[in-house]
Amino acid sequence: MKRGTKILAFAAVLAIMLAGSGRAQDPAPAQTEESRMPGPQHKILAAFEGNWNNTVLFWPDASVTEPYQSKGKNTNYWVLGGRFLYQESRGAPIQGNEDKLESIGITGYDSAAAAYVSTRMDNRGTGMKISTGTYDATRRTIYETGTINLPEGKKADFRAEWHSVDSDRYTYELFLKGPDGKEYPSLQIVYDKQPVNP
Repeated sequence: MKRGTKILAFAAVLAIMLAGSGRAQDPAPAQTEESRMPGPQHKILAAFEGNWNNTVLFWPDASVTEPYQSKGKNTNYWVLGGRFLYQESRGAPIQGNEDKLESIGITGYDSAAAAYVSTRMDNRGTGMKISTGTYDATRRTIYETGTINLPEGKKADFRAEWHSVDSDRYTYELFLKGPDGKEYPSLQIVYDKQPVNP
């Protein structure tokens, strides 16, 4: 499948999933021409555009004290006329999994809903992470909440933070709750911008 076709199909799945993730009971507001176009909120996502090296720390459950680690590369680029940021990641295998770590995601801003929307999936399972969020300009951070399908077939609520440290670094953290109800970090990723070849 060509990359353009793949992206369009992925975006369509995202739209369908988000349509049924909590707003299905409310009639959709009529979109204006302005709400159909990328706006200032989309410019916030420009901080995450580009080619990055990533360092991944992964805690499979709350009992794990030493996280599994992986290093890889990310390519994040605009699709669909600058409305969504498409993210592709490839990295070394995480301990306990012989396959190289691969993930794809897409993030945008739903102007009609006044919220950031995101979905992500990887080759460690068949679940899809879906979330919505808001931006805190003082902390340069997108705070999102959503649900994730765990490998054992259960659904779990999560919260996550996209933090733009500066033009050359950003971080992503995802938090789950353990059996005792206490929150723990399940995933931490540091992204460092790859140097531009002269």
